[in-house]
Amino acid sequence: MSYKFANAWISNLSAAAAAGDTVLYVPTGDATNLLNWSGMVAGDDVPLTIPTYDGNGNEVAWEIVYITAINGTTGALTVARAQEGTTAAAYVIGQKIACRVTAGALNMLGLALPTDGSKAMTGVLKLAGYTETPLANATSGAAANIDMSKGLNDITLTANCALAVINSAADGEIRGTTIRFFQDATGSRTVTWPTGTTASGGTKPALSTAAGARDDLVFVDWGNSTYSVYQSGAGMA
Repeated sequence: MSYKFANAWISNLSAAAAAGDTVLYVPTGDATNLLNWSGMVAGDDVPLTIPTYDGNGNEVAWEIVYITAINGTTGALTVARAQEGTTAAAYVIGQKIACRVTAGALNMLGLALPTDGSKAMTGVLKLAGYTETPLANATSGAAANIDMSKGLNDITLTANCALAVINSAADGEIRGTTIRFFQDATGSRTVTWPTGTTASGGTKPALSTAAGARDDLVFVDWGNSTYSVYQSGAGMA
């Protein structure tokens, strides 16, 4: 199922409707506009909202219906009534009906996709901006954690350090993080990577030894306690 919308579409029922009716009628021109503006095809749903008013003209109740088919010739809208927890009602000729964004449609954006491939997202997702907050700079001592729930881990090395992975990927999941290592004022600190870590050519990256030096690495958790590490920047100034 895919939701479709039509900006600023609004109409009035051209025939009275009982609470159990599954076909609503609007003027043919409005039905044609809804079909064309929404780009609806078979398998799509167009959410519409039917408001109920009090004596002062204020909206006090709403029924959400899903349009499953549109006939521009007759003005017939085939509908699934009483959607998203709303209640079906009877309506008179002239009742307002409009295309509005609904909570159900927005919540679809946050659905977790199953891993069996039964649902898939297609197209291109474009982000207007992205900010990653690093894990607070950790002073290593003889041990430090790589937190895979964070996109960036900062670690200041104060001793030769054994690394461990926390918040690791579940089986079938992949997680990645950037690690920035900082040598302390002494320098020449080394790290021991977690068991199961591989690197290009079989040799794990060596860190810069100068006091205060910074190295940037990408660490990937492939799940099932298998990891890869890649050097992205050495001796960063």
